[in-house]
Amino acid sequence: MKTKLSRHWLIAALVFATLLAIVSALAARSQSSSAATHAGQRHWLASRVSRDNSDPLSSMHHAAEAISANPDLAPAILLDQRGWPGRPVTQVQVLSGEVRDSVFNHDETRILSWGVSNTAMLWDPATGQTIGRGLTHDGIIQGAIFSPDFTRILTWSEDGAARVWDAGTGQQIGTTIQHKGPVAGAAFTPNPSRVFTWGPSDPPALRTVQTGESSGPALGSGSSFGAVSPGDSHFLALHSDRAELWNIRQANQVGPAMTHSGMLNGGIFSPTGSHLVTWDDAGEGYLWNARNAALIARISLDKLDCRGAVFAEDGARFLLLGGVGTRLFHAATGQAAGPIVSHAKIQGAALNRDASRILTWGADETVRHWDGRTGKQVAGFVHQSTVAGARWSRDESRILSWDIGGMAHLWDSATGEAIGYPIADGSRITGARFSRDESKILTSNDAGRVAHWSAGGARKADLRFPALTPAVSNDRAARQQYTENLRAALTPDGARLLTFADETHVWDAATGRKIAGPLGHAPTHPFLPGGSRILTWNGQRAHQWLTSTGEPAGSAIDAGSDIRGVAISRDGARILTWSVDRAVCQWNTSTGRASGPTLVHESDVLDASFNANGDRILTRESQRVHLWNASTGKPAMPPFTLGDPIDGAAFSVNDTYIVIHSGTAVRVIDTSSGTQVSRMNHAARINGATPSSRGVRVLTWSDDRRVILWTDIRGSNWAEMRHGSSVQGAVLDPSESTVLSWDHSSVRAWKARTAEMEGPVLHPGAGVRSAQWYPGGTRIVTAGDGGARIWHARTGYHLGDGPIGSGVERGAAVHPAGTHLLTWDHQEARLIHVDADLDFPARHAPLWIQAVTGTRYQPGEQTVYYLTSEEWQRQKSSYERVAEAHARECRYKEANHWLRYRPAKAAQ
Repeated sequence: MKTKLSRHWLIAALVFATLLAIVSALAARSQSSSAATHAGQRHWLASRVSRDNSDPLSSMHHAAEAISANPDLAPAILLDQRGWPGRPVTQVQVLSGEVRDSVFNHDETRILSWGVSNTAMLWDPATGQTIGRGLTHDGIIQGAIFSPDFTRILTWSEDGAARVWDAGTGQQIGTTIQHKGPVAGAAFTPNPSRVFTWGPSDPPALRTVQTGESSGPALGSGSSFGAVSPGDSHFLALHSDRAELWNIRQANQVGPAMTHSGMLNGGIFSPTGSHLVTWDDAGEGYLWNARNAALIARISLDKLDCRGAVFAEDGARFLLLGGVGTRLFHAATGQAAGPIVSHAKIQGAALNRDASRILTWGADETVRHWDGRTGKQVAGFVHQSTVAGARWSRDESRILSWDIGGMAHLWDSATGEAIGYPIADGSRITGARFSRDESKILTSNDAGRVAHWSAGGARKADLRFPALTPAVSNDRAARQQYTENLRAALTPDGARLLTFADETHVWDAATGRKIAGPLGHAPTHPFLPGGSRILTWNGQRAHQWLTSTGEPAGSAIDAGSDIRGVAISRDGARILTWSVDRAVCQWNTSTGRASGPTLVHESDVLDASFNANGDRILTRESQRVHLWNASTGKPAMPPFTLGDPIDGAAFSVNDTYIVIHSGTAVRVIDTSSGTQVSRMNHAARINGATPSSRGVRVLTWSDDRRVILWTDIRGSNWAEMRHGSSVQGAVLDPSESTVLSWDHSSVRAWKARTAEMEGPVLHPGAGVRSAQWYPGGTRIVTAGDGGARIWHARTGYHLGDGPIGSGVERGAAVHPAGTHLLTWDHQEARLIHVDADLDFPARHAPLWIQAVTGTRYQPGEQTVYYLTSEEWQRQKSSYERVAEAHARECRYKEANHWLRYRPAKAAQ
């Protein structure tokens, strides 16, 4: 007996221990899941803060960490990071110390980089690999250049040495050219076997590359500053109190010394080599003849401090820069060629090709685009820190600018709008330039990083459609009525887009190309089942059109009187029309012939519809509702009449009842008897009522600030949801577990069962016109005067980088695949790509960002670090294996980063 008891106790203990282990495991799992959820939300919040602080690099890393920690957040975060990962880096190289500049060779097969370290680097932009062991010196390199034929490289250093290198291999050529002190500058001559160098301890002189010795007499005394003319024929030596012009080939001084009233600050040759401009600390600029050193003009910028000069490409005009402005001058005479352009804290300026446009930038964190002839500002571009430089694209349609905060931007030069997303380089950018075909941007920074970026970036697709012109009239009233009624819709497959009001037009959704139109009027839901045909009407006739081509389909319907509206049966086999003669007619969709009796009314018909199986027809006059037998044309119930205007009438889901709303009341009518079953009241005018799709529930909203979900036919049970102002609309989600409602300035989500708010109040701005659930039910789309917006329902975060559309949207619709958002305003519709690869494997999100930015995030230190070239190559290889496998099954190929930026690899 004791043995049996012991055995029972042992079994009980084992069962208890097992249950305890299961409970503990579930608790641990729950805690782990909760921790992951909180970690994801913390990183998401940090991502948004970084983005708002203009730090997209940190923002991307935090977003990746959030997705990795909590994959459920991925769809919302990827939309929040619209365009993520922004402008991808294609190659990167990290040097020690600050990089002063980087340049391409002529065919962009090499990049030359140098900075404050002892080594300049030559590397292949296609692979990111260095060429040779580096172009080394014993001191900081002061500069580096390619030879005119790009076969050699010349470097010079504060260690007193200048060296020539093979641009193909990185090997030194000839003997080191040694100075007594630092080398201040150097240049190639047309004969690459000789170079020209100078320094404060050594006079300018020609040197032989092979021997390192001087090959001619010295040109005057030592000089810390100087400039070589185009063609390498003359040298401008800059001393504290004078400038000297020397003929390099003849080794003699040209003309007398060029004296100044103040200490000399700089000087440059014109691109043609015919003129010189120098400037001093007395606030004056000097224009000289570069043939004989004769003074042409002494220029003052109206007492503005003179800080530099910039010549136009043809050398005919030049800018003289002051501390708070700049002015254009004629190079032949020194006379002003335009007004003073005022720009506080100016740091630099540039001229376009014909000197008709001026760029200025400065410590006020702006770049400004000016008309050089009038001095009027064309456009302005705002940075978040002091702007370090700017330049035009070759066709002058774009402007590239960069700042000391580590950001570079592309701008539309005419409008000032940003193109794509900024380059986040993470540290002070010291130089930026376009590649030859301007598809890439090369940047260098003070943290030793040289990066090669896509100049295209990631842009939101914005297919703008032209404003439609009214067919009936061009007078102002007709135009106003027309634009106020503009609507848009997508076909069920998302391939075609309709815009319709007094006219209907069909567009290719992928390209924005017009397919057909105008096709006449269209109802609110113009598609026949399946979306392959469109129904419109014009005058007395109704027409069907093929959605794919806009060509006629089926036979036209002739109603005999001007049509006021049309409706389609649920199976698409029949069409209803109602006309000015107060008749409602039934038509066969295939033949265009009458398919049932005409239903005659005593007053104008405002609306008509079939029930679910098509055997009943509901029609509405101003104060009367009718239910008809479709086959006999006889009333199926007595007309229901009110003394007040009826605002709407609809069948319940099972056709057992009709829901009518008028004034402050909603009435439920029994379709078998025509008697009123119940009346549901609001305290003010009802703005809408919708029967639910599950049983007899009715959703109503009103000027009394309430949304009510009536949960039984008698109206005795209800869930009440309150707004702060008149409610303009409400919808149930497909599961009918949540209600979405909106007033003029806010949107709210509610639990249908308890009427409790689910998530915070959304504030899209004034003039909210619609709200709807995004596929999946975790996001909300709103449209109104603040533009269209996508929101994360649970947190209330506005996803993306600003309003979508033109800014005053009358409506929005989500593409069936969830990849695009259709928005429309008074005159235009736009299909906007949400630009997110929503099914990318969440666990690989941090790897994705490391691979495309060349950086990694250290969560413990909350710091972003640059990867070395070797580390970055390994991460890219890992990412490409993941991305290639994902691309084969990706549902969002248009947003797939790897497919967009590695098409050659993807095609293999």
